Amino acid sequence: MTLSEIVLDENEELLKFPVGGLIIITIVWVFICAGTSLYFTLISFTTIGFGDILPSQPDYIAHIAICLLIGLALVSTVINVIKQQIEALAIDRF
Repeated sequence: MTLSEIVLDENEELLKFPVGGLIIITIVWVFICAGTSLYFTLISFTTIGFGDILPSQPDYIAHIAICLLIGLALVSTVINVIKQQIEALAIDRF
């Protein structure tokens, strides 16, 4: 198998990846956390920092950390897959 055949096989597998599903999951995740996230972002960026959004119990800190890690991983995965598919389409067309 030549290098070009391996690259073509990888591109075909890449194009079969369910990007639509990842985008839907990401959008749902964003809407679930949208209200609090928007408020927290505005307060943080304007450097007001009221301190009113704080976990009231130690169990919530773990929950927030898990949600943060899942959200970051999900968004970065979707962005990476979309980037790879755009690169594959650009290579095929040009």
